[in-house]
Amino acid sequence: KFCLQDEREQFYKVEIGNTIKCSCGGGRDEHCIHTIYMLFKIFRLEEGNPLIWQLKFSDAEVDKIIGNRFSSNASRLAGKKKNNPNKESEGPSIARMKLEDDVLCCICHDPMKPNDALTFCTVSCGNNFHIECVLRWIQHKRTCLLYTSPSPRDQRGSRMPSSA
Repeated sequence: KFCLQDEREQFYKVEIGNTIKCSCGGGRDEHCIHTIYMLFKIFRLEEGNPLIWQLKFSDAEVDKIIGNRFSSNASRLAGKKKNNPNKESEGPSIARMKLEDDVLCCICHDPMKPNDALTFCTVSCGNNFHIECVLRWIQHKRTCLLYTSPSPRDQRGSRMPSSA
């Protein structure tokens, strides 16, 4: 189950599993924009994948979809929390993770590029995020989304505001 917020700041609850449901009413007879977003952006299914057209999934298909979601970032995050040689030094607190190719923002699931406006968690993990994504995140949560620590800092090392 996921909660999505659109550009008008409306929330939608989306459930992807044995059945697909969305609080907008989509997913029963056909996909809505929210279920499509989940399958493409969150679970990163490719356009030609036959699972895109299904409105119900078997347990094995759910496992495959979930595994696809974490396949690229999981290997990068494993073992990077402590004593990571790929981290760039950033003062006395937690070091910032080096931005590698094809790393996705954990909030919006878009790729992060060096020229993007980025921030990182200086309290627990050093992971990078888009500043706009973090600002939206901390409107609702006051913690790092990966390790439940207080809010991250911007790329200059200043504490991000507690709300936007």
